[in-house]
Amino acid sequence: VDRVIRDLEGARGAANAELIGKLLDRHFGAAEPDPKVTASLVGKLGDVRRVADVVPMLDCLKQRGLELNIVHAIAAVNACRQCSEWATVLGLLGDVAARLVELD
Repeated sequence: VDRVIRDLEGARGAANAELIGKLLDRHFGAAEPDPKVTASLVGKLGDVRRVADVVPMLDCLKQRGLELNIVHAIAAVNACRQCSEWATVLGLLGDVAARLVELD
């Protein structure tokens, strides 16, 4: 997780899903990463003030076929909260609510 974060910090500006995908491939290979590890990775983005990478990270994980769960949502919300990105928090909560409605 820390190596991925360091690589993201080396990128100028916000990373897009394509760059994040390349970093995930480099560090995790073709295998699907453990959901606990990816949730930790999403949460760490707030610790290093890379909140602009939270949504692209979630998008990339979904594109890779990872089933995002409530742990990912909480990690994303906490990362955005740490940086006072309240609009992003509300958007994430809206996405979570929409997914829950789809499941019903």
